[in-house]
Amino acid sequence: MDRLQYSRHWKQFLGRNLRSRLIVLILVTVAPGLLLAVLTGIELRGLAKAQAHAEARRLVQLSALGQEQLFESARQLLSVLVRIPQIRQGQPANCSALFASLLKLYPSYSNFGMATSNGLIFASGLPIDKPVSAAQRAWFRRTVQSREFAVGEYQVGAITQKPSINFGYPILDEAGQVQNVVFAALDLRLLREAVAKIHLPEGSTWGIIDRNGTLLAAHPDSQKVPSKSFLEESLLNDILLRQDGIAEALGRDQTVQLFAFTAIHGTGGPVAFACVGIPRTLAFAPANRILIRNVSILVIVSVGALFSAKLYSERSILRRVESLVSASAQLREGNLSVRTGLPHGADEFGRLAQAFDEMADTLQQREAEARRAEKKIRELNQDLEQRVLERTAQLEATNEELEAFSYSVSHDLRAPLRHIGGFAKLLGDRSLNALDEQGRRYLNTIADSVKRMGTLIDDLLSFSRMGRVELRKTQVDLEKVAEEALRGLLVETQHRTIVWKRHPLPTVRGDFGLLRQVLTNLLSNALKYTRPRSVAEIEIGSGLDESGDCVVFVRDNGVGFDMQFADKLFGVFQRLHRTDQFEGTGIGLANVARIVHRHNGRVWAAAAVEQGATFYFSLPNRESNAS
Repeated sequence: MDRLQYSRHWKQFLGRNLRSRLIVLILVTVAPGLLLAVLTGIELRGLAKAQAHAEARRLVQLSALGQEQLFESARQLLSVLVRIPQIRQGQPANCSALFASLLKLYPSYSNFGMATSNGLIFASGLPIDKPVSAAQRAWFRRTVQSREFAVGEYQVGAITQKPSINFGYPILDEAGQVQNVVFAALDLRLLREAVAKIHLPEGSTWGIIDRNGTLLAAHPDSQKVPSKSFLEESLLNDILLRQDGIAEALGRDQTVQLFAFTAIHGTGGPVAFACVGIPRTLAFAPANRILIRNVSILVIVSVGALFSAKLYSERSILRRVESLVSASAQLREGNLSVRTGLPHGADEFGRLAQAFDEMADTLQQREAEARRAEKKIRELNQDLEQRVLERTAQLEATNEELEAFSYSVSHDLRAPLRHIGGFAKLLGDRSLNALDEQGRRYLNTIADSVKRMGTLIDDLLSFSRMGRVELRKTQVDLEKVAEEALRGLLVETQHRTIVWKRHPLPTVRGDFGLLRQVLTNLLSNALKYTRPRSVAEIEIGSGLDESGDCVVFVRDNGVGFDMQFADKLFGVFQRLHRTDQFEGTGIGLANVARIVHRHNGRVWAAAAVEQGATFYFSLPNRESNAS
């Protein structure tokens, strides 16, 4: 069943079945409640989302605070170490012994040590079996550059061979220059243990990320870190760029989660980032349960109401309606004596039956009046047809007078124009040498204007005659018409490079001379507006439109025109280019349109500025009554 048939059947269902209308009425009544339930669910989901954002923010800030305390503890420990004389003296053996004892006191650190200002580690809590340099480590470079406590990035220790985060603290000499750097390597296990202390909602994720985007600790699966598989690339970039905020992204289980993230600050700014994600399904679960409950209640109520409406409609309404429908059907067949047979009462059906019976009485009375009115209408139609014929004759006479007037005006303009041209020539012959440059320019302008006015008058006379000339229709071979038109334009093609693309043209029924004028004007236009092109391309061809009529086109690669002015193309004196650019009077295309219209055809164009133009005209393949 297509869309139109479905729409027709639906209208018939609503229009002919009263029961269906009652059902629709009940559904319309229930619809606001359903809409309210949905809107309430949406609002609850919005509140749940806001609460999830707030909870995620609370958890991530709590997490960041714990990590900042770890970093601060490391800073305080190192600040105490650099003040110990044994450390400041820088004796490797003494310092290494002290660092080894510290490892027993602070098992959360994987190593303590000290390096020279150029990065060579000379003391360590763990044994060193070969020279080790920290010059390229981030914690060392930042400590030397800032000359204060600094935090590094995730690394695998060259001595410990364990993943850790290193902290550096400088020992400055009296001149304030870095003498040595004391460092501590925080075992990432401490970060992982911190995860277990945070109570997260079921299905939530938590993580610590360094400034390079490396995951240092995570929940769940904290044993799979360090890694970069915990977050989407887009979310990871967002965290590193914004440092603090809320975002939605896919979690590791490919479900959408609401993420909150914030920076963990050290002495020199952010040193890492904490991130907490809560599943969106978990956040929306209460709101979804309320929505499902409300919608279920409304569905149950709607089904009960529909069942009740069905019983009531059958017992109290449909039987009376069927009586009214039967009477209406008989009345439609022309039985004006039919009556409903229902009692006339105060209820709606009683009043409706009374109104129907009274209507049938009125129809019987009006039948005679309708016959009389029909007779009067026929008389009026006859009078109207006569008036239309008279008005048509008046319009034809007016058109003939307008054409005659146009011819007379154009003809009468020639006499004064000849005088202007003649006197201008006499003035030039007698006084040309006496005139200055400006005077000669004025005289040339007069001569050019006289010439252009003469051409304009000729075109106007041609346009006037075009409406009066009688069509002499024969079978016209458009190939021959095109040949003659091109021969007539040979002068315009001299000294030019033109690529002609000619396609076969059909034979049509029309006036040979007028169709030659159409092709001549269109080809002349194509030659004129392709003059700026070093190589002009002009194409002539034909085809059939949807109605089977012949369509002929002339296409060029000339200057084209703006399509928003296309409606002016075929009007008298309408031009889309200035006279100093391209000569013309604005009548050629008007003649084309008039000739084609007299052949019961159409004319139109398509173009773009500096991309050429295509002119089309159609001619009917069937015999017409064109005048």
